[in-house]
Amino acid sequence: MKKLIAVIGVLAFTAGIAVAEDPKNKSDIQQTGKHHYAEVNQTDGKIESYVIQSNKHNSAIVNQTMESGDDVDKILSNINQSGKYNEAIVEQIHDRDWEWQYAGPGGLIETYINQSGNHNMAKQIQGDHRQLGNLYAEIDQSGNHNWAEQNQQARGNSAYINQGGNNNEAYQAQDTELPPEALGSMNYALIDQAGNHNHAAQQQNGWSMDAEIYQGGNSNEALQMQDGWVNDAYISQDGNNNWAVQDQYGDLNYGSIVQSSNNNIAEQHQISTGKGSNPYVPINYGEIEQKGGNHNKAYQTQTSGYPGGKTEDGILNEAIIWQDGGNNWAEQVQNYKNNYSKIDQLGDHNSADVYQNGSNPNWSEIMQHGNHNTAIVNQLNP
Repeated sequence: MKKLIAVIGVLAFTAGIAVAEDPKNKSDIQQTGKHHYAEVNQTDGKIESYVIQSNKHNSAIVNQTMESGDDVDKILSNINQSGKYNEAIVEQIHDRDWEWQYAGPGGLIETYINQSGNHNMAKQIQGDHRQLGNLYAEIDQSGNHNWAEQNQQARGNSAYINQGGNNNEAYQAQDTELPPEALGSMNYALIDQAGNHNHAAQQQNGWSMDAEIYQGGNSNEALQMQDGWVNDAYISQDGNNNWAVQDQYGDLNYGSIVQSSNNNIAEQHQISTGKGSNPYVPINYGEIEQKGGNHNKAYQTQTSGYPGGKTEDGILNEAIIWQDGGNNWAEQVQNYKNNYSKIDQLGDHNSADVYQNGSNPNWSEIMQHGNHNTAIVNQLNP
């Protein structure tokens, strides 16, 4: 038995296509396959929603709310599921009828879901923060058996998820713990999984931060967590069975992890406690590249800055690890400021540990191009 269902709030429904009674609201549903389910609820404002489900057994739910009626406001949702057994959920709220009105008009809110594969799940939630506006979230899953989820609360966020492979999982959350009086964020997050059986998670809580994860290999795991001001995190996993973690707290941290080989582990932990006069120059800089050989492990921990005050401009701590061999171990721990460490491991079964702490300049460089070498650097000063 053919089943077409469309539930539209304050909208007319005719032959599987919903047309808005109010010209400010627009909803268009086209279900050409069988056993589809679509539900749209729109309150007021310039709200538009399109749902197209062409094959069978797809489910789409859209719930959009706006309580202002301001001409600059607009909410748009576009769902296109050409595969089968896909599920998409979108919820967008822009309610400014709260006691504190200082936030002002929000602006454009958009979200797209396009699932051309099969057995995919996509979920998008934007809100509910008073300064919502200028948000953009997009999920594109052309593979099969993928799971994607997005959550944005403050203003000016952008989040993309693109999974061209199969059996991938991606999670994005921005400003998940903002208090209601917070001013907003301006964050950007990207997840791109062209491989298979990958897992990626991103969480950003703060202002003007970037997070990018690219997983072109298979069976990789990547986790990014950022809280503070102008933090930048980048992970690229083209190899297989790799593990990468980045957590950055405070302000002006930069972390980069590139894993081109297999079975590697890379972790970066960075904390800063101050800003320079230029609020966009990094304080902590971390770089890990695992390009050759397999089964490498690299760990970086950097803490810098003056508690509660400003710092001088420029990078205070810099840590670099290059691993082109196999079965290597590298760890760098740097605290306070004026620390620089570079570890270059081209051979196999090498071990390098660096501990640098102090305000006077500390500098260390370790090159292990042979095999079975051990190096330890311990520099402490006031």
